[in-house]
Amino acid sequence: KGAVAVVLEPKSGDLLALASYPTFNPNNLAGATNDQQLNRAISQVMEPGSTMKMVTIAAALEEKLIRPDQKIDCEGGKWKVGGRTIGDANHKYGELTVAEVMKVSSNICAAKIGLELGAERLHTWLYRFGFGEKTGIDLPGEVRGLIRPAANWRTIALANIAFGQGVSVTPLQVAQ
Repeated sequence: KGAVAVVLEPKSGDLLALASYPTFNPNNLAGATNDQQLNRAISQVMEPGSTMKMVTIAAALEEKLIRPDQKIDCEGGKWKVGGRTIGDANHKYGELTVAEVMKVSSNICAAKIGLELGAERLHTWLYRFGFGEKTGIDLPGEVRGLIRPAANWRTIALANIAFGQGVSVTPLQVAQ
């Protein structure tokens, strides 16, 4: 139903190309629906999902709360936090190093790392990575995304945000 492509220059982060589908002919706006005119890369938000795990892990490494070789218990694939159960998509891992957590994309371990960071620090790092703010691209219609104030995060919200649920970001923010 829709798609986005964003191409950045890896060293500088400069935007090289951007495409959004469905598309329209800008010379014939009368024939274009609002949905077709939407530049999804900057105007549509989504949950970032597992890409957020890299932010959580990078933040915890920078804060010296974890080490790449440190082991974290993945609880056999199910873990209760804040009255809810977090799962690892049909995987039943035991202990994994932080590097392995990234490799297998463990929700449970990312949540544990997020809880170690705490709401205020993770919130700060989300903004440091450019989430919750416009990128400054010179195109109309860019949105900031949505990151609630850290004071409003319950325990389960913090755990979910650490692995990419409960925040809304644009595709361009994720790419950058």
